[in-house]
Amino acid sequence: MPTKTKRTARPEPPQTVRGERTKNRIKHFIAKYGAKNDLTDIKLSDICQSLKITTGAFYFHFKNREEAIEDTILDEIKSVYSAIDSEVETESFEQFARDVIDRSTEFQVSRGHLPRSVQAVINASPRVYDGWTTARRPVLEKLARLIAEEREKEGLSTEPADYLASYLLNAVEDLGMDAFQWGNPSLAAYSRDRAEWDARNFKLWNWAIRAPL
Repeated sequence: MPTKTKRTARPEPPQTVRGERTKNRIKHFIAKYGAKNDLTDIKLSDICQSLKITTGAFYFHFKNREEAIEDTILDEIKSVYSAIDSEVETESFEQFARDVIDRSTEFQVSRGHLPRSVQAVINASPRVYDGWTTARRPVLEKLARLIAEEREKEGLSTEPADYLASYLLNAVEDLGMDAFQWGNPSLAAYSRDRAEWDARNFKLWNWAIRAPL
């Protein structure tokens, strides 16, 4: 019987590697621009001149400026939620909740103005909205499961767990946007100290999941 030889993967052609590098450079530039400016102001000429690429090179990867922005925002969204889903390995509601709150706050305070663009594109683009809901799903599912376990320990109905997971995650993200991106004055007293902000949010989460709904 003839022996089977193991096939080795063919290396990517040089032009494919260069192409992916150019595509990633474009998205990196857009994200960097969005950290300091409104992404609605970015021009194709800004991208091409800064990266020293031709418009033809840009259109090889994206059909227009809007698609490039959407792909960049999708990458940002996936990086936030996939980090929570893959890196936070715990079966403790307290630890998972604290990590979710901390990472949400970190995104708001460390990425300049980019979270504003992320929110705006989610609201404007059905494709990005779908990507956002897909990226959040594993986090919400785990959060709901841990909430249900905590409620069961307290002899409470587990039925509201899915709703509570969505409510709490939306709350911390929306409040963080108001506090750290838009400087809502009604939240100023709570957001001056980031550690205190996270601690307060966790206390609210811990109270909310035990509400007799």
